[in-house]
Amino acid sequence: MKIFRLLSVGIILVLILLLSGSATANSEVAQLISATQPLMLNAPESPGTLITWFTHDVDTTSSRGRYNDIAIDSNGYPHISYIDESTSNLMYAYQDSGGWHRYIMDGQDPVETIGWGTALVLDAEDDPHILYFGSMDGTFYAAEAKTGWVIWRFRLGKGTISTPVIIDNFVYIGSIDGNLYCIDTRTNKEVWRFETSHQITGSAIIHRDSVYFGGVDGNIYCLDFRNGRIRWQYATEEPITATPIIHDDILYIGSTDYKMYALPI
Repeated sequence: MKIFRLLSVGIILVLILLLSGSATANSEVAQLISATQPLMLNAPESPGTLITWFTHDVDTTSSRGRYNDIAIDSNGYPHISYIDESTSNLMYAYQDSGGWHRYIMDGQDPVETIGWGTALVLDAEDDPHILYFGSMDGTFYAAEAKTGWVIWRFRLGKGTISTPVIIDNFVYIGSIDGNLYCIDTRTNKEVWRFETSHQITGSAIIHRDSVYFGGVDGNIYCLDFRNGRIRWQYATEEPITATPIIHDDILYIGSTDYKMYALPI
């Protein structure tokens, strides 16, 4: 079973969307920015490999790409979600062998201004799934269908700054209301929720048949990913805002108590 997670930092690419800063510039430019010097990559499979950073113009018409996110597809191409501040449109851009392609994914709503963050993940077919927020308490979710964008809305109580995890047809995401939600993307319905005593700001991960995450209540949780039932929890001494990783059946996560925890799973 494959698990699809957001790549917050590209393997080779770094996304920075920013204002041009030039006094003569007529528009603010959203760019894929990189360093001017080669970077030494100490990857175990390629020690000492030199990586050359480079720059692409992704959007030269938007007013600044804020609340952006990036994911890398199976062919190594970047996909980007961001907000056009001049119009409050949610934008989506991706690169392929033909260059960059840019779309307005969702326009400004007359009631709720779009923008407050975007989170982008790719599924097994490299189709993008974008979570984004309104200016009030609404949370929106958008999934790319073969015939066009399908947009639906799901409220998470107090919104979220967590990144979603997608496996099969289910989204797992933590909320500021202290719940971890499992949502069926086919029905737009909540499957289950798990309540903690404080906010969940970090992201969850899934390993085998369990979902793992840390909470601002200081606990590390392991749940059954099918029904949300708790399997175990471990208390640290301070809030956790980080996202765990798993390697060789050991879960690693940092806490604001200045400790890194390694727990066998």
